[in-house]
Amino acid sequence: MSASDTSSPDSPGQGSSGVNSSDQGSSDRDPSDRGSSGTGSPHPRSSGIGASDVSIRYVESVEGVRPDQLSGFFEGWPNPPTPERHLAILAGSDHFVLAIDDNVERVVGFVNAISDGVLSAYLPLLEVLPEYRGRGIGRELARRIVVRLDHLYMIDLCCDDSLVPFYRSLGFHRFVGMGRRNYDRQSGGSSPRQ
Repeated sequence: MSASDTSSPDSPGQGSSGVNSSDQGSSDRDPSDRGSSGTGSPHPRSSGIGASDVSIRYVESVEGVRPDQLSGFFEGWPNPPTPERHLAILAGSDHFVLAIDDNVERVVGFVNAISDGVLSAYLPLLEVLPEYRGRGIGRELARRIVVRLDHLYMIDLCCDDSLVPFYRSLGFHRFVGMGRRNYDRQSGGSSPRQ
């Protein structure tokens, strides 16, 4: 759910909050069914993990989370943040929710928010790993972050048109927005200024 780049997240398309699902006919698809940064075209669901093989736990802390548990995110980004930078993104966020598969001790989805704590919040990223899409994880991540921020006047995000129905189903409304991207800094690393 971020104002992101050219990839699709596992959640609504907001930079990193897009939906990548084979349920393209659904008007409220789970963005976590998409690739990594919320933008980009939907990807088919991956198979290989049975429902009985998954035990998802939702947490709001990076305590005990290692960079190696954050691999595979930012699908489709030409210059994605490393797992170490991803951990720094989460730690630097005002709020976030992680979906962890306890059976494999891996983060399989996340959403983060940046907020002033008084009036507004922005949801930059929402993504679910491809093999976990179509299980409602992205929807639950979005629901939990919205509940956490519901005391604020506004919660904003940017997303692809294909994700608008998903976010509408969560109470969001379509607005016009603007953004600027420094693609040379897409990985989260710093670039020398000229």
